Amino acid sequence: MMTERVLHTSYRFVRQGHEQLLIIDRGRLAKRQVIRLSEVFKVTPMRRMGGLSHFVMIVYGANRLLAVQPEEEKAFCKELMKRMNDYDEENI
Repeated sequence: MMTERVLHTSYRFVRQGHEQLLIIDRGRLAKRQVIRLSEVFKVTPMRRMGGLSHFVMIVYGANRLLAVQPEEEKAFCKELMKRMNDYDEENI
């Protein structure tokens, strides 16, 4: 399990049975988001405003978009891709 906190937001990768999940908690007042990694089909690091602002765009499900801002962007993307590949290998 990998956890990362930025501005009261935590990103956790967990395995639940055969399913890999990304759980996003944005603080006490926001609803928890759970993304099945089997539904993710595109992950793109993005930059805007001359590179001052950066985030990771995740496309999943029926063309749903999710922007996340992990503190360690490269490590987050690497872990996400690793877990997505693990899911694919299990289901071949």
